[in-house]
Amino acid sequence: MRAGIDSASILLLLLAVLVVARPHDDPIHTATSTHPYHSSPTFPLPKLPYEMIIEQTPACVYSHGIAYMDATTENIDHLSKVSETSCNVDAGNCHRLSYANLSGIFLCNYSHERISTNCGSLVPLATKVQETCQVDNFYTFGIIGGSSQNASDSIDFHLVVAGESMG
Repeated sequence: MRAGIDSASILLLLLAVLVVARPHDDPIHTATSTHPYHSSPTFPLPKLPYEMIIEQTPACVYSHGIAYMDATTENIDHLSKVSETSCNVDAGNCHRLSYANLSGIFLCNYSHERISTNCGSLVPLATKVQETCQVDNFYTFGIIGGSSQNASDSIDFHLVVAGESMG
């Protein structure tokens, strides 16, 4: 866990989640190009933690909500199944790519150009967040940097594992 997150804060957060959220069996929803933006909203860009620049080391922050481990595994598996499909996000937005059971994976674009990348290229990043930022093998949350090639330009992005609506 990153410095600045103490065990009392995590305990309070987990207690709040256990009281409010109850797991249920929702189907996985996606916003890949086979269902572009269908039932998957776009969110304003969150402030980056710790003035984070693009780096491929996860920052384990829960300010955007927490995700269930099992649901995150389902979301990652879904991105693997549609690996050749384009995952897209417009400049200055975060787009929820996949969500199940109150848990989501988001592609956030802090650049001034639209990003389009194969969904499969996001699987290792989401897996790295899930494995690095977990609590008691039940919850996960965090953000990690990556980049996408648009013609001759490399465009940086962030992948977020969080609650269903990053809030």
